[in-house]
Amino acid sequence: MKDRFMLYGLYLLGLVLLPFALKKEPKKDWIIVFLFKTLLSGFLGNIIAAKKLLEFPIRLFPKAFKSSVLFDNLLFPLLCVYFNQSTYKSRLVSIITQAFIYSLSITGIEYIFEKKTNLIKYNTWRWYYTFFSLTGTFLFVRGTIAYIRKITHTEPFVNV
Repeated sequence: MKDRFMLYGLYLLGLVLLPFALKKEPKKDWIIVFLFKTLLSGFLGNIIAAKKLLEFPIRLFPKAFKSSVLFDNLLFPLLCVYFNQSTYKSRLVSIITQAFIYSLSITGIEYIFEKKTNLIKYNTWRWYYTFFSLTGTFLFVRGTIAYIRKITHTEPFVNV
């Protein structure tokens, strides 16, 4: 019961924060980041869940998905938008540092959830897999949107 309450609370939090994340200019960039991250997370999350590296015993839409739809399709893409907004005009060192900080925070929360709830269960998965995969995808999406800005001639790119 406690776990379902947390799950729905996180879902509600994500829905409340989403319009604020997409309100800031340039809106087009944040929508691209959100949708691209959703696609990337959904794809990778399904592979990880299919291989049973980790499981989500309590999740949204359990008959349709083995992965965490909440994290892969709402919370992680939302955090990626906030990460991209906070690094919008940052230099490369700051972008990488912030990617580590965001990833460390999420990894810490996931680790606590794994130990204290039934929302996530590590099988052969380890916390550092989460940390490095989050960092990598944050930077990959950040690089992708920077490239899109460059080829469409919108600023800023990265101040190196």
